[in-house]
Amino acid sequence: MRCGLARGGQVALAITLGLVALSGSAGEQPIAPGDLLPARIGEFSLADAAATPDGQRGDYIREGARQARLVVGAPSDVECNSTASARASRSRVNGHLACVFMATESDPHIAPYELTWSAHGHRIWFALTPAGFHDRVAATRRAEKAALAADRWFQRRSSSLRRPEAGSPANPAEAPGNVADAQTCAIGWMQITAGVCVRFSKLEQSDELRSDMVAMDLVSKTGYVHLNLRIAVLRGAREWCAYPAVLSLYKIEANRQYAFRIPCSRSGTPMDSGELRLVVEVDEAIEMPRSR
Repeated sequence: MRCGLARGGQVALAITLGLVALSGSAGEQPIAPGDLLPARIGEFSLADAAATPDGQRGDYIREGARQARLVVGAPSDVECNSTASARASRSRVNGHLACVFMATESDPHIAPYELTWSAHGHRIWFALTPAGFHDRVAATRRAEKAALAADRWFQRRSSSLRRPEAGSPANPAEAPGNVADAQTCAIGWMQITAGVCVRFSKLEQSDELRSDMVAMDLVSKTGYVHLNLRIAVLRGAREWCAYPAVLSLYKIEANRQYAFRIPCSRSGTPMDSGELRLVVEVDEAIEMPRSR
């Protein structure tokens, strides 16, 4: 595994894992940050993005320096074999089998840390630059969090692109109403898990800079002691904003409608058009004990 970084005035990439080989140069046509790459992952923000032969790559900054790179390519098997220049170890990213490569030599053109996995129709690499690996232990934790955030972003994007329209054969809608049954949701509502439906009301301006407020409703046929949700709003296929952590809800009663206003941190990617869509994922759910 060798991950090339900046060489002089060029940006070069050479990742070799099994049969996978990607390369790029600074002369490539840049692409919109939100097309295939998240604007922010963990503590890293996207600085620029460019096309590769079968995907995209992006350089990410932290504390004003380029500290990470995310590369997305065609799906392929993840081989986890050590080489003379990198030590390999198996890991997981959001439940997906992954491999961590740690460089065994000091070279400014080789990524000292790289994590790769295959999920959501892509092969994904996340690498730290030498500048991003100066505090080795803390850097590893930052990288793991960033990889998890990236995978969840791809998961949300994949779910949004696959979601059928209400009333289609794949998603039969009921007559208008407020509450859905255990299998489907009423028109205007979206099912996030069996018997749990949410409805996007509107996106409001917030007093906080770079943040909006999401107004949404939730109703469930099942009572929950604990319901953890990950929430984002897409504009078209791009992420407009996201709740910065997991939204923890407690004591959700069955068949009761709840209204929420949730802060949503904007990605920073300029967008002028596109339909706003709510994306909600269940991170954890603990049902209320049922009466005997």
